[in-house]
Amino acid sequence: MGAGRRPGEAALYFIADRSGWWNPYRWTGDAVEQVAARAAEFGAPQWVFGTRTYSFESAQSIICTYEEGGVTHLARLDAGTGALDPIPMPYTTFGDPQVVGGRVLGFGASPTTPLELALFDPATGAVETIRRSGAVALDPGYIAMPEAITFPTENGLTAHAFYYPPTNKDFTAPAGEKPPLIVVSHGGPTGATDCAFSLAYQYWTSRGFAIVDVNYGGSTGYGRAYCERLKGQWGVLDVDDCISAARYLVARGDVDGNRPHHPGRERRRLYHAVRADLPRRVQGRRELLRRVGPGRARGGHAQVRVALPRQPDRPPTRSAPTCTARARRSTMWTASPAR
Repeated sequence: MGAGRRPGEAALYFIADRSGWWNPYRWTGDAVEQVAARAAEFGAPQWVFGTRTYSFESAQSIICTYEEGGVTHLARLDAGTGALDPIPMPYTTFGDPQVVGGRVLGFGASPTTPLELALFDPATGAVETIRRSGAVALDPGYIAMPEAITFPTENGLTAHAFYYPPTNKDFTAPAGEKPPLIVVSHGGPTGATDCAFSLAYQYWTSRGFAIVDVNYGGSTGYGRAYCERLKGQWGVLDVDDCISAARYLVARGDVDGNRPHHPGRERRRLYHAVRADLPRRVQGRRELLRRVGPGRARGGHAQVRVALPRQPDRPPTRSAPTCTARARRSTMWTASPAR
């Protein structure tokens, strides 16, 4: 994946995960050589063609990106020695880097910056924004900053997530009050979430909700072994990890264990699983898995039969004349809890 040739060299560069991590290699025609070894992901899932994670700066230097701890890092890789020199940048996610006249063109975002196409100067740190995906500017006092968390999950393993605490400079929760938790799981089975700015998340966190966005086992960015956890366990292991993330935050004292929520009709099965497991654990973990079992995949999510009764759709609290009937059925409408 992401193959390329170094100027003036008869070798093919590519990314492979033979070590358990997507690392850079080259093929000289006679042998395959590892250019750099690191417990990090220099590649990404090839959902679409034409993506890249590196670009040649010169015959000796490669500008590359790699994922560590759910965050994208930019670096200069010496093609001869394999030395990796990190380059500070204002983004936590950065994709499709292309060296253009000494600068790096790519798509970047951070917890406070929506995704944008920009030219970044590695020498000075200067950024020239070419086009931004959104023009909404929020006061920092309303922006929840994500915390990367690693938490214990089933079978003695650990999993990863981003936790967003409620944040609103104009309001303070009553003494002793803990926020309700929204549990989010990205589409699968592979792929991953990041901590790029999300206006949807800020809507909820600015209104008193906490959010945990889970990179459950099966997500990319944490090595091949982590990605392969989900094989044969789709709809089971991902649910385990989401429940474990909620349990962890409850035990840590961040959120109210009696008010977890997982939005969206497609993911109601996870909401029921969290609701069934967190407030009362008399059924036991295996009983929960017996009641909520894996099913066929549809639309990027595991389709699971849930023994609990289906909850009726909540009627909208405001009109949506521009929405189609189907869109209205699949959209969650709710009143602000801060009104």
